[in-house]
Amino acid sequence: MNSNRIDAIFTGILFLVLGVLFLLDNMNVLHFSLWTFFGRFWPTILIYIGLKNIIIHLIER
Repeated sequence: MNSNRIDAIFTGILFLVLGVLFLLDNMNVLHFSLWTFFGRFWPTILIYIGLKNIIIHLIER
């Protein structure tokens, strides 16, 4: 799998999840704040970016 395909898959999943969260917030099913989400999960985002870069580097060797 090349890096462009991995980026496209991740971007699609990210937009899908964010869209569902915003939709549920608009329907008053769930309260969602983007800043609270990033404030809580920013370490996870950094871990993902690091792992993705390592995997891409190992695949391209």
